[in-house]
Amino acid sequence: MYPNGILVSRNFLKRSRLLEGQTTKLDISINYGSFEHEFLIVGAYDYFPTAYPEDTEVFVGNLGYLFEQVGDESLHQIWMKTRDDAVPQTIVDSLKDLGIHPIRIRDARALLTLDEERISVMRAVGLKTRLVLAMVGVEYLGVILFGVLWGVAIGIATAYLFVPFFRVSGDPIFALPPFVRHIAWGQIGILAFVFGTALLGSQSIILYWSTRRDLFQVLRMGQRE
Repeated sequence: MYPNGILVSRNFLKRSRLLEGQTTKLDISINYGSFEHEFLIVGAYDYFPTAYPEDTEVFVGNLGYLFEQVGDESLHQIWMKTRDDAVPQTIVDSLKDLGIHPIRIRDARALLTLDEERISVMRAVGLKTRLVLAMVGVEYLGVILFGVLWGVAIGIATAYLFVPFFRVSGDPIFALPPFVRHIAWGQIGILAFVFGTALLGSQSIILYWSTRRDLFQVLRMGQRE
């Protein structure tokens, strides 16, 4: 076993002209600081869950080893695949017994069940499927637009507020001139469109799937939850 071993994308190997078994240095940013460390390439992947090498490079390594090098643990996410009959609170209690204290918990299954229950209740009281889809669709559309627009606004405000403080020079005598803020409106528009389309598409699939589920089964499922 190699504690400093990492998996890299195959595209990274092609661009860097490295081979498996060779080492590479990476800049690690953690806990508001950064350091350089050498890692051993033990393998390459074409596909990896939640990794999109065409957008940003993803390295898969040993998180425990990384924390040992830093000297402290940092906040991180843990994805868990559970059984259908798993109880979320039982999982949380078990994690706390192991000394792991989750700060934020998200149960995708419970969120989907809640949406299905609400849609099924609307159908049960006599609303037509088209009307249900329109009502919930408008709600989802408003949430998506709110999130995208506020995300863009916060990003632009952050650039205007903090970019002027990035004037750092290695020479204490030479002072960098003030930065001219340039907002990449084209790239912002593309990102907002892509994220908005992805969110809208995923919510549309959930709505369509929810309306096709058996009405009484979904209502009983919501009652059990």
